[in-house]
Amino acid sequence: MGSIESRLDAVFGEFDSASGPGFVAGVSRPGVPDYRRAGGVMSIESGARNTEHTRMRIGSTTKQFTCFAVMLLTEEGRLRLDDDIRAHLPELPEYPRPVTIRQLMTNTSGLRCYLDLIGILAGFDRAVSGERARRLQLRQRSVNFRAGERLVYCNGGYLLLSLLIERVSGMRLGEFFATRIFEPLGMTRTTFEPDDSKLRSGAATLHQRHPDGSYHRGAIGLPLAGDGAIESTAEDLLRWLRHMEAPVAGLPTTWETMLAAGSDADHGYGFGLMHNTYRGVPIVEHGGTVFGGRCQALRVPEYGISLAIMSNASDVFPSQIAERVLDVLLEGRLGPAQVAASAESASAFAGTFYCEETGDVIRVVAKDGRAFLAGESGDIPLYETSNGGLRTNAASLSVVLAGIELRGNNGFRAIDLREGGHRAVLRRIEPQEGVAALDRCCGVYLNADCEGEARVVDGTPPRLLVRSPYGSAAFALEPLSGSAWLANLEDTWFPLRLLVEFRTSDGAAGLSMSSGRTKRLHWRSAGGAASRSE
Repeated sequence: MGSIESRLDAVFGEFDSASGPGFVAGVSRPGVPDYRRAGGVMSIESGARNTEHTRMRIGSTTKQFTCFAVMLLTEEGRLRLDDDIRAHLPELPEYPRPVTIRQLMTNTSGLRCYLDLIGILAGFDRAVSGERARRLQLRQRSVNFRAGERLVYCNGGYLLLSLLIERVSGMRLGEFFATRIFEPLGMTRTTFEPDDSKLRSGAATLHQRHPDGSYHRGAIGLPLAGDGAIESTAEDLLRWLRHMEAPVAGLPTTWETMLAAGSDADHGYGFGLMHNTYRGVPIVEHGGTVFGGRCQALRVPEYGISLAIMSNASDVFPSQIAERVLDVLLEGRLGPAQVAASAESASAFAGTFYCEETGDVIRVVAKDGRAFLAGESGDIPLYETSNGGLRTNAASLSVVLAGIELRGNNGFRAIDLREGGHRAVLRRIEPQEGVAALDRCCGVYLNADCEGEARVVDGTPPRLLVRSPYGSAAFALEPLSGSAWLANLEDTWFPLRLLVEFRTSDGAAGLSMSSGRTKRLHWRSAGGAASRSE
């Protein structure tokens, strides 16, 4: 069987490339020295190897630091978690229901997200200044849903928390992180770096894999903040994770609140931390993704285990490596492994399902004998549930599907969708079933909050052309059902897909655009027809 160290070496050895990008990792267990490992190169241009001390971007793992910064300000009585965010940022518009700081921290605010909107308005191949990105977030008056109704992941909420910390503390966010968190914890190699395109000594280059198999330098094209700007090492992240058990920064009550938030919610999302289980064992974790890199920071409180794994490649997945590591560390203490849904076992779910009332659309596809949820930016593996349904990985913000009314060999007539406290019944649709003639919908549509113009143009294929001060984007339209179409971003390595519905909102004719994190963004008709092709 071999020692635990040798078995961990075998796991990480599978991801160690002599010439490609790789990873840095740290494992902490009670009573034994930390295990550390690095593999692959910092940059395929230089060939220099990753080391235990290589810094990598941690992406959304940053969010737990942002929430802790807010908690430090609550200790000082400078704000309260249930304050209306507009009490501290009065320049924000008035929302249909007041949005609290707590709701921003738990992704239940219902606010639209500047980062997702930029993808819709301009794709992800153009640079956008920090000032313009903030302007876009601050302009949004419409919401995805009323605050508190459900969970939809929102980087924009964490941009507002960043502005809140700066406004209340009088310090720049990076300075606050450094003096109040990094320095007290001894995280000497951790930095706040908003610009992910900046080259830095000791930091790994981000490698984004494109569809043709080539690597490109990863960069998101706009400055990040408390949603994803931290760069760290595995050693420093282990310090942070262990600190949760024996804190030196923050009061004990602060950490009780930090670690309890989200544990009693269906979705499990707390203050930048997700409460999940892995094969029956409770874990607390949060991953992170940037263009060209990924991160997973995970704790197993019951056994005092902490894992910190980062990669500098979009196709090296720390969350999957972490599960392999837990299989080794918790052998004999784990429940049954998740069962991957095969194309055969999921055949009754195969197809496209749509709910006209909520604007939800789900497509289950088969590939290489496996079942996947066709996501807007890539396919997501599906796993079997104990009651005959399907779900995405339990260690993520899960989508859970249950079949309704099996129709022999024709599959389920409908499915029950559960996601982040939201529930809807989606009905099976066949391709091009009852699609309205697009020529009646061609024309110009406007959205004031995004300062944007959308133009629907007939042709082969018909297209949706979007332009704004943030850039422009072109989508090919694919018929879905009735007045609903799918829109696929053209001429890009990033496979963004939207739902476009021609509908009336508040008495105004127009169209709405939806993605995983944007719900029915309405564009009103400006009148007048567009040409057949542009």
